Amino acid sequence: MSSLKNIKYLRRYDANSNKSILKEFYIPTLSNSIEYRRVASYFRSSAFLANAIGMAKFIKNGGVIKLILNVEVDKKDYDAIENG
Repeated sequence: MSSLKNIKYLRRYDANSNKSILKEFYIPTLSNSIEYRRVASYFRSSAFLANAIGMAKFIKNGGVIKLILNVEVDKKDYDAIENG
């Protein structure tokens, strides 16, 4: 694991830019993190599949996820969260 200080972050990530928020932000950030906090009004665990590379390294680092979610959570996702 290297340092988050070594990642060249943009000031803003925009869907209209040529940069990929997944490749430029999420993968390198989660790959170098041990805690992930997220507040979301809409959540699907399938989002973690798109970021499998970053999530695998995050888990290897002993990472912990803390979520604050709206009531709109798929039953399968809710059960998975409840069961750890």
